[in-house]
Amino acid sequence: NWLYQDAGAARMKPDAWERFIAPLPEQERASPLASYYQRLQQDSESAHELARHWAGWEAACATLVPQAGVISGFDAAAWALARLETHYFAGEGMTGVEAILPRMWALASVPSWLVHGRYDLVCQPDQAWALHKAWPGSTMRWVDTGGHSAAEDVIAEALVESVQSLYHKLEQQ
Repeated sequence: NWLYQDAGAARMKPDAWERFIAPLPEQERASPLASYYQRLQQDSESAHELARHWAGWEAACATLVPQAGVISGFDAAAWALARLETHYFAGEGMTGVEAILPRMWALASVPSWLVHGRYDLVCQPDQAWALHKAWPGSTMRWVDTGGHSAAEDVIAEALVESVQSLYHKLEQQ
């Protein structure tokens, strides 16, 4: 609902949201996920164009500051991204799968570094925090000037530092 309804991320990026819903019939704009899912079932030129709108919306939400490289990367993967995500989200993701957070204690001995941008509009920061709180021994690394994309320099640097920390921890064992 946060990312694909007019209730969350759309309020943060209203211009990008408007571009996202613009190709849909007006009566379907309140539920764009269902509309996109239905239209992306066919392999046609119009479906591929719609996939570019889907990817454009996600690219707009992926970084704190728009980056041409991120936008072009999303555009290049638009067809696969849009088809996969609409299939997953229209099917309600992992509904019916046993909840993961209550079972995170089983990974207490696994070294873990969670890296999350404070301005991530795709995956909300409170979800990363919930994972951290449920995962004993995890280290939470907030990137105060980052969004969602690992293509953002600040996110990439934090990921590299976290992998290096993991390496050094394992080296000491």
